[in-house]
Amino acid sequence: MLFFGFNPGGDWYQPPNLTADEGSLFRVGRWTEGGRPTPLQEQVCGLFNAIAHKRGDITGDALMDQCLTSNYVPFRSPSRDALVNRRATLGFPTRCGRR
Repeated sequence: MLFFGFNPGGDWYQPPNLTADEGSLFRVGRWTEGGRPTPLQEQVCGLFNAIAHKRGDITGDALMDQCLTSNYVPFRSPSRDALVNRRATLGFPTRCGRR
């Protein structure tokens, strides 16, 4: 299964993290200074729980941890509108593909 997001969420800069040994960063990552899950994390966890419930043979956590996850834009921000240098940032994936 593949989950493709827009960009990593969060309130502050964190160095890129290609993998998390303890599980999906949507489940185990802390993207706010208070360490609480963000609304996006809660929504994605809810989606995986609903899919797992429908399947009936796996938990939402296990399904999420087995899923390949990626983002279109690799730069963290709390929203699309909050991306730094948004025009250049949104063009980044296209420029990478041309090389």
